[in-house]
This record gives sequence, structure tokens and C-alpha cells, in this order.
Amino acid sequence: MVLSQRRSSAIILLLSCGLLLALPFVLSAGQDFFLPVAAAVVITIILAPVANALQKLRLPNIIASFIAILLFAGLLTLAIFMIFQPALDLFEKLPIITNFVTGKLAEPGSLALPLSTISAGLSDALRSSAEKEVMDQTSSMFQAVAFATPFVIGQILLALLISYLMLVSRVKFHESLIRDRVTISATRKAGLAVREISRSVSHYLGTVIVINFCVGLVVTLGAWLFGLESPLMWGGLAAILNFIPYVGPLVLAVLLGITGVLDEGALIAGLLPAAAYLGLQTIEANLITPAVLGERLSINPVIIIIAVSFFSWIWGLVGALLSVPLVVIFRILLNHTGTPNIIGYLLGEPLFGSSMRRAEK
Repeated sequence: MVLSQRRSSAIILLLSCGLLLALPFVLSAGQDFFLPVAAAVVITIILAPVANALQKLRLPNIIASFIAILLFAGLLTLAIFMIFQPALDLFEKLPIITNFVTGKLAEPGSLALPLSTISAGLSDALRSSAEKEVMDQTSSMFQAVAFATPFVIGQILLALLISYLMLVSRVKFHESLIRDRVTISATRKAGLAVREISRSVSHYLGTVIVINFCVGLVVTLGAWLFGLESPLMWGGLAAILNFIPYVGPLVLAVLLGITGVLDEGALIAGLLPAAAYLGLQTIEANLITPAVLGERLSINPVIIIIAVSFFSWIWGLVGALLSVPLVVIFRILLNHTGTPNIIGYLLGEPLFGSSMRRAEK
């Protein structure tokens, strides 16, 4: 009997491992479907408190959910025009900057050149490149936008539509989840679990959004004080990339360093914006965020890096932005369902035995 139970446990575990190995390829192949759904789940959890607050103003659930989605769509549109457009211009210049600096370093005696000379030469290179290839770049840009825009807009609209339907049906879902339980104890546990999961996830994501927004405001002010072009773009990038722990701030620090050095023409003065940002990031990541969120919702940095790498591999930049919220949702769910006892399960113990008891406590 024990041998048969262990054999069945091993078979179930092997099948689970096979499904886990196939999961990234399934998610990547079905990106057109799974990515909007995952984004819709995160958007719904973020907007649920907004819809609840609007309902307290005696607005119908349908109207409150629609207004919440409309506010989110408006902020997204504003971000695209005020942040992403200048950022795209910056990223388009990076290959020219890389080629110019690489070519200069390959010349004899290039290390002895002052940075001001290199900066002036780079400005001329950017200007001549823009004048020479403006027609080709414009036509190719319009072709790319013509092909990519309908698909991207379709994905965004699908995510917003799913989010709206989830917001509208959230109350009925909670009620049915509680009503369909057999015993009073199960009903009470289901109600507490749903309330706690919703509250914890909304609290975490809402707090992180507020912190990242404050970081963006400080970076915008700092970029303006340092005389960088498009301060709003730098602040917006700081707020958005802060959703990707470790990797996002590092990317922004590198961009600030390159832009500052080339604008100032001096190494120390040019690196001041990047140094100031790294100082702000150190304070935010090690003091402010842990103090506000507490230890209960802290996540292992190794898990964060793995999640960012995994979701950016299958879904690109959007996946990287969704990685931490999805990990938080999954972790809070496990806190209430219990962590699987895989080793004990192979030895004949319940799969969720001890962890379920801890979760109930």
C-alpha cells in the first residue's frame, strides 16, 4: 500500500515537472492571449480599490468600473506621449553613440582626447546622421508604426476589456465563492481568504505605485536641476523602471551616466546625475520600501531576479514589468492555500498538510 502510494506520488511529481518545463514555451507561443490576460489581472487588482471608492459615492458598479478603466486608459495615453516618445528618440540615438565612441576609441591617441572634444564630435555626428537619413528613417518609422500599431492597440484594448469585465464581476465572484461552500466554517474561511488576498495584493501594488510615483517626481526635479533634456521623460522612466527591481534602476543609471557625460563633456560632472539617482535608489530600496511594506510582503531578491528573467524572456519588456506583481499575487495565494510539501509528499505526507495549518493560523 505504501509502495503504491509512493509510486503514484512520484508519477504525479514527474507529470508536474513536465508541465512546469513546458509552461514557458506554452506562455511564449500563446503570448497574444496570455499576456493581455495576465496584464488584465494586475490591472484589475490595482483598480479594484478605485472602483470600490467610486461605489461608496453611490455610483453603480458598471459605471464605477468604467470610470476606473477610463482613468487608467487616460494615464496610459498620457504616459505614452510624455514619456515613451522622448524615450524612443533617446534609444534611437544609442546605436549612433555606440558606433561613434567605438570608432573614436579605435583611433590612435583617442584616450588622450578631452571629453569635450568627443562630445562635440558626437553632436556633429548625430546632427549629420539625422540630416542624412531623415527620409529613410521617417519612411521606415511610418511603416513600422503602420504594421505594429493595430496589433499593439488590439492587445491594449483586449487587456482593458478583460479588466473591465473582471471589475464588473468581482462582487458576484466573491459572493458565489462564499455561497457555494458546504459548511459554515468553509464559508468563513473562503470569505476571509478572498478579503485578505484582495486587500494584501491591492495594498502592496498600491504602495509600490505611490513609492515609484514619488521616485519619478524626485528624478524629474533632479533632471531639471542638472539641466538634462526632457525631465519628465527621465522621471517617467524612473517610475516605470522601478517596477523592475535591480535591473530597471541599473539600466536608468547607465542611461543617465552616458547622457550626462556626453552633455557635460566632463567625466565627474557628467556622472553626477547617475550618482544622485543611485543614492536615491539606495535610500528607497533599503529604507523607505521595507519600512512601508514590512517584512511580511518582502520577497527574496533571488526570486525577483529569476522572475524578471523568466517573464522578460517569454513576454519581453511588458513581462518584466508584470513579473514582480505576478510573483506577489502568487505568493499571497500560497500564504492562504499553503506551500506544497513536495519532499514530504514523495514520502507519503499530505501535499499541503503542515503549510495549510500554518496558513490557517
